[in-house]
Amino acid sequence: MEEYNKLRAQDLTEFLSRFHMSEGHLNRNCPVCSSGQASKAFDKEGFDFVTCDSCDCLYVNPVPTDELLTMYYDGFSSMEFFHEKILKPTEEERKKIFYRRAQDMKPFVKPGDKILEIGSSIGFFIEAALKEGWDVSGVEINSNLVEYTQKKYNVKIYQGMFEHVNFDHCYDMVVMWEVLEHIVEPCSLLKKIAQALPKGGRFVGTLPNIEGIEFKVCGKEHEMIEAPGHLNYFSIKTLEKLFDRAGFKLTYFSTPGILDFINIMNDIHKGERDSIGDSFLTQLQNSIPNEDWDEVDAVFTKVIQKNKLSGNIFIVAEKL
Repeated sequence: MEEYNKLRAQDLTEFLSRFHMSEGHLNRNCPVCSSGQASKAFDKEGFDFVTCDSCDCLYVNPVPTDELLTMYYDGFSSMEFFHEKILKPTEEERKKIFYRRAQDMKPFVKPGDKILEIGSSIGFFIEAALKEGWDVSGVEINSNLVEYTQKKYNVKIYQGMFEHVNFDHCYDMVVMWEVLEHIVEPCSLLKKIAQALPKGGRFVGTLPNIEGIEFKVCGKEHEMIEAPGHLNYFSIKTLEKLFDRAGFKLTYFSTPGILDFINIMNDIHKGERDSIGDSFLTQLQNSIPNEDWDEVDAVFTKVIQKNKLSGNIFIVAEKL
């Protein structure tokens, strides 16, 4: 990760030099309710994070232009390094996440459904879907990943931002794994998704939950609070409003809670914060034998799943 962080810092410097030019950014209203009134929450790595005065959504404003975001995802060395040196070497472990997601969405898939994944990346979900016998295609910005996934799985992968792609046919289900938080205008995107779906068509996805306990503990230092990658930070409440505006009804949600405790402990071990709570958790970890630690993690996970306090949300929405 040290090499990746070094490359990312270099790329971020170049990105910010372009971003702060007048043609490199644009101001936007709240991505959930479209209110133009927001209050500064904090800044991080050269980006301003604001909270909507109307619906409490946390979001980045101003945001990069589409051209600059495309350069970020498809032109910077840190992204290429991430895909080649981090994603691919951990492919087998990461696939397990998508096999589990395929199982989670099984109750919502109907026989004969055509499924489109937005942000297909290296093809982890594509593989899981094919193993289930599903008819699946993808959309991806990064040209190298499009070529890689099409060759490996022999499926159709459209290149570009979903908003600008012309599709061959309609779909019955659209899935997005950790994508909606990246989108400058998520309501516009969801409305276009609705156009690609019949009435009763389904949206399935996962995304960070800003009301999750790991975000409350780690605050703005949480590694998932980072721009220009993540531009929107939703809660269940704001997601319900967003999908309603776009012509969907949120019909199901859960918070898996699988990595929350690990993420919190990792943040504490960085030594960036010092509080009684951190000291308590650190002492707890140091005092419990390694062979018992998985049991502590399991209990913690069960509690936050039950109370829907995980930092990640699994959602299903239906087109009205």
